[in-house]
Amino acid sequence: MRIYLTAAVTVMFKLGVSAEPALAAPDADLSKELLSVIASQAFTCGKIVKIDTQADRDYLVECQNGNSYEVNADTQGELVAHPLGHKFH
Repeated sequence: MRIYLTAAVTVMFKLGVSAEPALAAPDADLSKELLSVIASQAFTCGKIVKIDTQADRDYLVECQNGNSYEVNADTQGELVAHPLGHKFH
């Protein structure tokens, strides 16, 4: 019985580790999309350090430079950035 338990734990661990890179890809794509939206409105960000999904197409974004934005879809379905907190240098 102990062998089966050890084997099951090993398989679950390996599946979890192998699935991790696949989960990272959409985050990279989402980060690029959100950076593009922010830049298209002449806001600054640099690099996104955190994305919190609030709802479908509604995100809270924290940037490396200290700025933060809510990015959500407008009535036409296009993503729009709204500044929440800005650091001025």
